[in-house]
Amino acid sequence: MADTGDWQARLAAAEARAAAAEAELAEFQESSRELEQELEAELAKAEARVKELSDQNARLQRDLYTLQARRLTAAATATKRVR
Repeated sequence: MADTGDWQARLAAAEARAAAAEAELAEFQESSRELEQELEAELAKAEARVKELSDQNARLQRDLYTLQARRLTAAATATKRVR
């Protein structure tokens, strides 16, 4: 009988450890889900900002090319007038 009581105590201790591990796992999984959601939101914001900056860069490049063309045209016109 003493042997049975020893095994029952060990079983109870193992079950308690298993329950604690399951609770810890559930808590970890929940915090991981929350962190994943936060990171996905940050990623979405960063991607939107990258698109915004890329669009702005493209617009500024077009403006630069336009201004360079105007400058070259103005310089050519001024050179013709001087001659």
